[in-house]
Amino acid sequence: MTRAKKTVAMTFTRTAYTVAEWAEACGVGETTIREHITDGNLVPAYPTSRAIIPIEEGLRWLRTLPSEKP
Repeated sequence: MTRAKKTVAMTFTRTAYTVAEWAEACGVGETTIREHITDGNLVPAYPTSRAIIPIEEGLRWLRTLPSEKP
């Protein structure tokens, strides 16, 4: 028996999110987002001293994540 893949559509209404907001939107912790930033996998913008995640970059990052469990 094969399992059907579940597709979830997300609607984003802003052009950028704080690290905390992006973590919440993705269902992961802030630490996970910060680790990906530190590793260079997710590139934030810094209009002030606080990082923000532009929507295009956040979506690019999501598409690069593995589809299988580690």
